[in-house]
Amino acid sequence: MFKIRHSKYRHVFCDQPKPDQCFTGFKLSTVTGDQQYIKASAKYYVVSLFGGGGPMHVGRLDRPGRFEAGTSCQVEGHTGAVLDFDF
Repeated sequence: MFKIRHSKYRHVFCDQPKPDQCFTGFKLSTVTGDQQYIKASAKYYVVSLFGGGGPMHVGRLDRPGRFEAGTSCQVEGHTGAVLDFDF
């Protein structure tokens, strides 16, 4: 005889986060492989972006908002795609 396990998390839901509390507007890298596209420390995060020169965006976790390509901080490493980064 089968016994169905009842979950205690049946009616769990959450509200959608507000746009001013989200990180948006990133054009992410399309390079495939074993690399990770985002890393974070206790204060900062790094995202690998699409484009020549291996662009990366370094931002603060306490400042969410929309990423603007011309006005936000962007680091360009070299001529190829960035495959790995770490804090």
